[in-house]
Amino acid sequence: MGQKKGDIYLSAWDVDTTTTDSPDLLDPFGRVYSKGIIELSRKDRTANGRLVIDIINRKFKITLEYSEIDGSSLEDYETYFDLDQTLYLTIFTDDGVSESYIVIMSPFDRTRWKLGGNGLWNNVSFVFEEV
Repeated sequence: MGQKKGDIYLSAWDVDTTTTDSPDLLDPFGRVYSKGIIELSRKDRTANGRLVIDIINRKFKITLEYSEIDGSSLEDYETYFDLDQTLYLTIFTDDGVSESYIVIMSPFDRTRWKLGGNGLWNNVSFVFEEV
């Protein structure tokens, strides 16, 4: 694969064998990439009323938001969502340099903007949470 900065690949992840299928390059047209943190924590107050926080873990939440996406690219995401399993997401931050995550894909909404061909959809967000 000729990976370059900004490329994002998605593949199925087999938890039992820790292997992936052949990855698919996700459509970059109209895409905005964002990365956030999900913090798992417990908050409570001590006897004197002081707030204490116990941070259990931090995981990443990755969002791929499309201002518009064509029907065939949308079908690629639908196919991965329909697998109902963990996925392997690889993001190239520089030419040949990548970050990889084992993720779960969240359900997503879509709005058809134009008919014709496979259609054109807008304001579609795909959210992946690190396992």
